[in-house]
Order: sequence, then C-alpha cells, then structure tokens
Amino acid sequence: TKQKLLESALDIFAEEGFKSATVQQIVGRAGANVSAINYHFGNKANFYAEAVVHHIKKTLPNASLESKSENSPEEQLRTFISQRITIFTKKKPPRFIEKIMIQEMANPGPVMDKMVEHVIRPSFKRLSEIMTKLLPEDCSEAEVRRHCFSVVGQCNFYLHSQPILSRLSPDMELDEEEAAQLVEHITSVCLAAVKAEHDKRL
Repeated sequence: TKQKLLESALDIFAEEGFKSATVQQIVGRAGANVSAINYHFGNKANFYAEAVVHHIKKTLPNASLESKSENSPEEQLRTFISQRITIFTKKKPPRFIEKIMIQEMANPGPVMDKMVEHVIRPSFKRLSEIMTKLLPEDCSEAEVRRHCFSVVGQCNFYLHSQPILSRLSPDMELDEEEAAQLVEHITSVCLAAVKAEHDKRL
C-alpha cells in the first residue's frame, strides 16, 4: 500500500500543487483509504516529502555506484557528467518531477531540505571527491566547491532550460548522439578549468 501511494502521489501533487492536492484524490488513485496516509506517513506534508524523494531517487543515478574508484579522476568526472546528461536527454525525467522541482525552488521548505539531504548532498559529495583529486592539493574548500557548482550548473542547464533551448535552436535534438557530444564538451571545459588552476601555481 505504501508503494502504491508513493507511485500515485507525485503526478497529482505536480498537477494541483501541494495545497490544492487532496488526500482523497491520491488514495482514490492508489486504491487505498485515507487512514493509510496517516499510518505510513503521519501527515500530508511528510507524505509529500517522501513522495518527492522517492521519485527523484528513482530518476537519479546512485552516487556510490556511478564511477569505479579504479578509474582515473578524469574518467570518473566524465562518468559523473555522462550520467546526468543521459538523464536529461535520452532518459528524460517525468514532467511532474520538473514541476515539483520548480515549485520547491520558488518556495523552499521541508521538502527541499529532504531533497538536499537524501539526494543532492550524496551526489555533490561524490563530485567533490572527484574534483579534489583533480585540483591542486592546496586548493581551498571554496575553490573546490566553485568547480563543483560549475559542473552541476552546466549539466542542469539542459534540464531547466528546455523551453529556451527549443526556441533558440529548434533544430537541436537532445538525442543520444547530441548527449555524447555534450558530455565531451562539458568534460573538456571542466578539465580546462582544472588545468588553469594548476597553471596558476607554476
């Protein structure tokens, strides 16, 4: 029952918004009853948060499995970027995930806290480990963080800017071939920035 509720919830939350979506709508679609919400989640707010995290975890790659430690840091970075570009192109996340993300960015609250803690922070930690290996040893934590934000920003652009991209370049199709070229482009840009950090210290 808990699984059915989670699977049924997010599209309704995305369509109606957290405040307008009703528990009755969700349990009706899941074939459950209202008491199941209280039993499994405690209240509507907790239910909403768990549903969002559940679906994002299904969409995003597992940070601990996405790149083998025996690979070079450069290849680990390429793998990190590749998995995110693949999600946003060949394996696009459901539209309701994008709607929920936009809602949470506009009005951050407890759900955003859960998303950061359970989904975003582990992935960012993995990226930080990769960038630390690539950058000079004397790079500060702030410098490493800026490089990480640059990687994430370039990847996320292709998720959040689809309406703009489709108008700027209507002939651009984010298919498997384009995704592969984007991965190489972003990786090259990020590694060039890493090289610049090393060159500054010569």
